[in-house]
Amino acid sequence: MGTLKFYPFHSTIQPVFWNSLAHKKLEELKLSETPLKVWGSFTNTDSPKSGLSPRLCLEWDGLEENAPNSWTQFGVRGEVVLCNTIESFKKIDKNAFMQRLGEQIWNKIVTGEFWTNPSLLSSFSVLMFGDLKKFQFYYWFAFPAFNIPSSIRLSSCSSVSEVLSAELIRSIATASSQFNKDYPNTLYSVVRIENEKKVSFLQFSELQHLNKDSNSARNFICVADPNSGDENPGWPLRNLVIALSASNTRSINYVDLNLKLMKWRLVPDLDLEILKQTKFLLLGSGTLGCGVARGLLGWGARNITFVDNAKVSYSNPVRQSLYEFSDCLDGGASKAKAAAKKVEQIFPGVKAEGIDLTIPMPGHPISDSTEASVHAAHDTLHKLISEHQVVFLLMDSRESRWLPTVMAACHPEKIVINAALGFDTYLVMRHGVRHIDTEAQTFDLKDCVPGTHLGCYFCNDIVAPGDSMSDRTLDMQCTVTRPGASATAAALAVELAVSCLEHPLGGAAPSQSSSQEQHQAAESVLGLVPHTIRGSLHSFNQFLPTGSAFSQCTACSPTVIKMYKDEGFELVKKVGTCPKYLEDSTGLTELLSNTDIMDSVIGLDDDDTFSMSSDS
Repeated sequence: MGTLKFYPFHSTIQPVFWNSLAHKKLEELKLSETPLKVWGSFTNTDSPKSGLSPRLCLEWDGLEENAPNSWTQFGVRGEVVLCNTIESFKKIDKNAFMQRLGEQIWNKIVTGEFWTNPSLLSSFSVLMFGDLKKFQFYYWFAFPAFNIPSSIRLSSCSSVSEVLSAELIRSIATASSQFNKDYPNTLYSVVRIENEKKVSFLQFSELQHLNKDSNSARNFICVADPNSGDENPGWPLRNLVIALSASNTRSINYVDLNLKLMKWRLVPDLDLEILKQTKFLLLGSGTLGCGVARGLLGWGARNITFVDNAKVSYSNPVRQSLYEFSDCLDGGASKAKAAAKKVEQIFPGVKAEGIDLTIPMPGHPISDSTEASVHAAHDTLHKLISEHQVVFLLMDSRESRWLPTVMAACHPEKIVINAALGFDTYLVMRHGVRHIDTEAQTFDLKDCVPGTHLGCYFCNDIVAPGDSMSDRTLDMQCTVTRPGASATAAALAVELAVSCLEHPLGGAAPSQSSSQEQHQAAESVLGLVPHTIRGSLHSFNQFLPTGSAFSQCTACSPTVIKMYKDEGFELVKKVGTCPKYLEDSTGLTELLSNTDIMDSVIGLDDDDTFSMSSDS
């Protein structure tokens, strides 16, 4: 990446223009120094071998009302300030003059007027004095331009023939010719490419409203460039870059307004930067995934990755807020990719990515023919979890959560948030973290379970996850739940993740084990950081149980973590064929055979909850 540079305009004035100006001074302006509207023009047809610099020229018809109409000329609107005396011409503060012009252009950017009239970005002004007795003229051109921030860099510069096929270039030329007939002398436009033969030119203002959900269309900004060389673009692109950058910056400021207001008085210690810098991985792009993504946007998240293996179906858009009916057509769009596109549409400042991936699962055997693809999926998942700080488990099957849980447990400081739904109940929990030294932090942990000792999603299970997806009726294949349950669970999942990030210990934040008065160690600047949230829409209640890590857990126990670190994908292959391998390895098989212990086990599924009535 290099510095973005631009070729400035050189100014030229055709002799005949002075005749028109002299006539205007004598017949209309007289002693008035009111600025005159003027047309300048440039061409983009200079041969690269000519060595000619980009030129803005005032032609004989520059004072006419209409823009130049030659297809090789592009008109730029400006003004001429004609001074009455040479002394007044010399006394004008050129810096202040340029500053005023720059402020006028900046106002067009701030108000958004440049979207409908982008040629305003290339406006210019000329200071002049004309000694009509001697027919001598003095002039000074001003081409206002803004400094390019160092954060804006040139990623690459290539000839169009290097990146586009010959057929596509011909299609672009044909579309350009038609566009120039309809909208002559257009400095800025948009090229929309749907395929090699379907190309259209649009007015620049359409860029704000283009449908980004198209599976194939690519949109490019087209600028009439006066520079014939191939090193750097000409001056018309410079202020456009600033306008687009500033427009995006303003949207970011407005997006963060609610968060910044929180910091004013309500939560002055709220760390907004950590939310911007954190990378969030959403495993599952369905009802929960869509809800979580919207919640993260509200908290100012800038990096969101969606993972799913499904396509958008006709039943999805009414329940899953990132999809529309058009996403269901033609077999359905990839859920992960469609969700990422929609998030970027909602807020262009977000870096969102959608990845199609099937997660390897216990109880789902791996054959010789599928081993290579499953291994690749395993490696991709491992890389994703390594690269993201917060992982949401939002899938619709128990066994699909097992491998991400194991992988995250092998990575210190990963925050894992799990959300699961029943018909009218929900479960939201954070996994305990492993291998983190919290001794440096001094907290009174009375009535609290340290974050390093908290259980994971599988710690409450005494059986290994297995195939729960085969031989299921339609109502079992779909997540049949009251609509409010998913929205509630998604919102709580986001709030729990943010509370963890805002706690001094992050994912290692302790959880209160007593229902007595709230404990300071278990709070972030936003309040309590619970381990588990279980709720019921049937009884409209909610409670916060805390569970310790299970030494024989099939996902996060030291035994399983060591096996995975030693065996990696080989362990995944074993449990794919025989989930009971986990039970045997962790000692659960022996535990299950002990009737004295098993008689005291309480079953509590995702869709179970306790009565919270005052009589209980």
